[in-house]
Amino acid sequence: GTVIEKLEMARVVEQANGTIIIFVTEEEQSRTLNHSSSDGSLTIRDLQGCHVSLHAPHKALHIINVADSTIQLETNIEGAIHITACREMELHHGHCHQLRIHESHDLRISVKTQSGPILEDSCSIQFVVHPLDQTSRDVKDFSWLRSGLPSPNFTVILREDEPKRIGESLSKQTGNQATNSSKLDSSEGGTEEALAPNAPEDDDDEDEL
Repeated sequence: GTVIEKLEMARVVEQANGTIIIFVTEEEQSRTLNHSSSDGSLTIRDLQGCHVSLHAPHKALHIINVADSTIQLETNIEGAIHITACREMELHHGHCHQLRIHESHDLRISVKTQSGPILEDSCSIQFVVHPLDQTSRDVKDFSWLRSGLPSPNFTVILREDEPKRIGESLSKQTGNQATNSSKLDSSEGGTEEALAPNAPEDDDDEDEL
């Protein structure tokens, strides 16, 4: 597989054809890496203060010992994303089959998953999900075994900028106005109802757990 490693304060762009361009201060280095046909995985490790943008498809993604960095997935991961020993990191966009987080803290994740994310020995993890995405918010914390109580090691945050929710809110408001002009005031209530998925996060956690 391909490896991106041992970088500080760098900007890394992996293009769709596999070319990796690394910007370190004002110096630019570029190289072309051929993805292994038998593996097809990408490993990102030992990064500090970096911004990584990935555009090439991979079968698996391993993120190890990455701190104070942002990784943007402009592609999909066929298999699993494994995050290990990371801190103060953000992972955005993209889609994967499974997400597993090990021995990490202070992460913000907004990746769509086909199965519920799994935590082990991790804390202060934020999952940002679409209000209608039930799978990505079905987080399982293997280090929290107290039945009936939500894990304190993660929170689920519903996105506030979804066009679908805005459209539903406007449609309901228009419908109220068309039905009866005396219900103009109630259209505001309709808007609040459409935003109901932003209910307190604790309730979300309890439902899922």
